[in-house]
Amino acid sequence: MNIYERDILINLSKDQYINQRSLAQRTGHSLGTVNQTIKSLMRTGYIDELAMLTSKAQDEFKEKIATISENAVGDACTGSNPRTIDPATMERLFTCIYYGTEVDF
Repeated sequence: MNIYERDILINLSKDQYINQRSLAQRTGHSLGTVNQTIKSLMRTGYIDELAMLTSKAQDEFKEKIATISENAVGDACTGSNPRTIDPATMERLFTCIYYGTEVDF
């Protein structure tokens, strides 16, 4: 998965009714890039014809979230944050971001 696909999937998970122009503005990618990336995500089965996230996208997130969280906590930049974080908390944070829910911890 490339950065364009990731950015679009994150934004679609937060707002499934967002249009391509708004996606381009939010992600900083050109409208043409957004259009091509959406077509690619449809071909690979991550979104359906209504640009809704499929179970494939959600299953891949769930499969990789623990590793992503561990890598994020181990990143040199994370150590300089004023608030310490462990992999379990990082996983909760990423889950809130992915599903667009409030971070209340």
